[in-house]
Amino acid sequence: MQPQVQAAALTRDMFFDFTTSPPKERNKLLLSTIVPRPIAWIVSLDFEGRLNAAPFSFFNAFAVDPPVVGVGIGSNAAGEPKDTRRNIRDTKQFVVNLVSEDMAQAMNITAIEFESDSNELAAARLDTSVSSYQPAAYCWLPSVNGM
Repeated sequence: MQPQVQAAALTRDMFFDFTTSPPKERNKLLLSTIVPRPIAWIVSLDFEGRLNAAPFSFFNAFAVDPPVVGVGIGSNAAGEPKDTRRNIRDTKQFVVNLVSEDMAQAMNITAIEFESDSNELAAARLDTSVSSYQPAAYCWLPSVNGM
């Protein structure tokens, strides 16, 4: 005999109208409902050769052939593109690293909104190496170097 499953009654408490919700509330709802979320730790270079590193939790893989990753990169508080977005747009180069648990503190340092000419990797006291793949930026691979 098959067990009977009752459908849970939907209530208005489960409906969120994003057209009327402020951005901060929408962000909170999305972050708390889509879990677990991998964090993309993106390293890029600007035209001057300055390194930039920043974590992004709106990240996922979308296709294998060709390989496609999607990253939600917003704007800074002044409404200007974040350095990562500008660098990727300008140079078409970046490296995505995954954040291991032992690198969480360093990742949090790179999440601070530094000035564009600052090196987040240096602030977090992280070493860099040249990526094996070209074109690519410099990268630090905690998931590989830790093994």
